[in-house]
Amino acid sequence: MPTLKILGSASGVPTKKRFTTSFVAGMGEGYYLFDAGEACATHLVRSGIPHNRIKAVFISHMDPDHSGGIFMVVQLMELTGRTAPLKIFVPPEAVGAVRNYFRTVWLFPEVLRFKLEILPYCEGRPVYRDRNLSVRVWGNQHLKRRLQSRYPKLKLESYSFLVRGGGKTLVYSGDIARADELDPLLNGKTDLLVAELAHFKPEEIMAYLAGKKIRKIIFTHLHPDLDNQERRLEKMGDRLLGKSKLAVAHDGLSLGF
Repeated sequence: MPTLKILGSASGVPTKKRFTTSFVAGMGEGYYLFDAGEACATHLVRSGIPHNRIKAVFISHMDPDHSGGIFMVVQLMELTGRTAPLKIFVPPEAVGAVRNYFRTVWLFPEVLRFKLEILPYCEGRPVYRDRNLSVRVWGNQHLKRRLQSRYPKLKLESYSFLVRGGGKTLVYSGDIARADELDPLLNGKTDLLVAELAHFKPEEIMAYLAGKKIRKIIFTHLHPDLDNQERRLEKMGDRLLGKSKLAVAHDGLSLGF
């Protein structure tokens, strides 16, 4: 059975009980890391996840609460004897900068004991496939409306994910500008949706999701104002989405799907 482990469930502001966004999907004999907010490496160790069995990492966009922990994850792997290759996928415009930053923090490809590949996303076909799963991406408008006019030379690329493996379908929103940006990812049966809750009112995204063919919904990437509102949100979910269909993430949450 595929599994999900939430490592960090906060949005851009960590709280006293939440670190920033990351989770691990376990499918087949492999593990796959989606986003890598700060303290991700620590949570991998404390959660008992065999981090050197992570086959690929998928960074939805370059906000530091989604990407800032990836360099420590690679250092952890190096210092604990990893030898298997690792692929890290990032937005195309960030590939060169991420490669350079690994050199800046002395994680040189020439001295790592494993092959590290920093690769770009490509829409329209699976960006990653192995015997356990396939991953496709859709671009979204997360920061473009707010920042594009100020930084016209940047594409401000941000992605959402459709993951299929073990006969199951997982959708991860990443950070999005509008709920309906999930339309192309939710046009069939979805076993698990991992959706952010930092850029919407809860009732707004629940109204969008009502009636969708989704077996289980996890809200993560919580705005600090919602830090102690888990039970209220789940009761709202019972009313608007269906009994026990919604769970609110916390750091360390584990479930099968």
